[in-house]
Amino acid sequence: MQNFEGKTAVITGAASGIGLALAERAAEARMNVVLADIEEKALEHAVQRIEARQVRAIGVPSNTMIEESVREVAERAIDEFGKVHLVCNNAGVASTVNAGKPVWEIPDRDWDWVMGVNFYGVLYGIRAFVPHMLEHGESAHIVNTASLAALLPGGGTYGVSKHGVLALTEGLQRDFADRGANINASVEESLARIKPVIRDAKAAGCAVRGYVSTAFGCPYDGDVEPAAGARVARTLLDAGADEVSLADTIGVAVPRDVEAVLDACEAMGIPLDAIALHFHDTRGTALANVHTGMRRGITTFDSSAGGLGGCPFAPGATGNLPTEDLVYFLDQMEIESGVSLDGIARASLAVAEALGRPLVSRAHVAWAAWATR
Repeated sequence: MQNFEGKTAVITGAASGIGLALAERAAEARMNVVLADIEEKALEHAVQRIEARQVRAIGVPSNTMIEESVREVAERAIDEFGKVHLVCNNAGVASTVNAGKPVWEIPDRDWDWVMGVNFYGVLYGIRAFVPHMLEHGESAHIVNTASLAALLPGGGTYGVSKHGVLALTEGLQRDFADRGANINASVEESLARIKPVIRDAKAAGCAVRGYVSTAFGCPYDGDVEPAAGARVARTLLDAGADEVSLADTIGVAVPRDVEAVLDACEAMGIPLDAIALHFHDTRGTALANVHTGMRRGITTFDSSAGGLGGCPFAPGATGNLPTEDLVYFLDQMEIESGVSLDGIARASLAVAEALGRPLVSRAHVAWAAWATR
C-alpha cells in the first residue's frame, strides 16, 4: 500500500507504548485511527492525542483475551469508517510475578493471562479482520507484534507466547499464498517504498547500506541476469545509499558469476568501491568468490561468526562465509583485516554454546584442535 491517506488503521494495545506510537504514525500518514485498549482512561487520553493531529479517531475498550470483544472492535471500525486497511495486533502483557521459574512451576493463571493476551489476542484479530480485508480486496496489511523474544530461546510465558505469534504469522502468510492473495510487491514497488526510508535516514545523519538479495541466483526464478542486480544497486545508490551489498543469498555463485555481476555494475557506471559482497557458503564456493571480488578491488565482505545462520526463504541455504575462514585466508595472504582469529574463534564458541548449535567453520575446527592441545 503506497498511499495511506484516508485509509483506516486498527491498533490494539493502543493506549500506550508501541501501540500509541503506531497510532501516532498512522495519524501522521493521515489515516483514520481506531484505538483499542483495556485501560479505558488511558485510551480516552490516547484518542484525544490522536484527534489533536486533525484526523478522525475513535477509541474502543477491548479485552483481547475475549474473542467477542475483538469482534466488537472490528464491527465498530467497519461501522464508522467502512473498510479497514491496516490491523496492528499489538496488545501484549508480561508476568513478572513468576519470572525466572521453570515452566513447570508457573501457575495456570499466568499461562492463561499471557497466552490469552499475547497469542489468542493476535489470533482473534486475524479471525475478526482477515475475512473483511479479503472481501473488500483493496491493498491491506496485518502487523503482529512479536518482539525479539520470538527469536530467542527461553523466556517463560512471554517467550512462549511470542514464539507462538511468530509461528502464527508465518502460517498466515502461507495461507494467503495458498489462496492466491497478493502478498508480495514487485521490485519496482519495493524500491519505491525504500527510497523514502533512505531519504529519511540520510536526513537523520545515518549511513545507509542497501542490500540486493538473490543477485546471483533465486530459489524461485533460478538464474538471475547479472544486469538485474546491477540495476537495483544503481537505483539504491542514486537514491542516496552509501554502499550496496550484492548477495548470493542461496550460495550458488562461482567466480565466473561474480565477474559477470561486477562487469554489469561497471557497465552501469557503478564505482566498485561502493559495492560490498555477501556470500553464503552453501556449496563451498564463498572463499573463491571473495578472492575474485578482491582481485576486482572489492574490500568489504559480509561474514558470520562460525558460519552460523541460514536463509528463511531458501531451503537448504547455509550461513554466510564463516568469519574465521575469511580471517585465516586474509592472514595467510598477508592482508590486514584488523580482526583476531583467536578472538573471533572464542567469541563464536560462546555464541554456539548459547544457541546449542554446531559451528561449520573449517578454520574454527582447526583452531579448536590446536587450542585444546
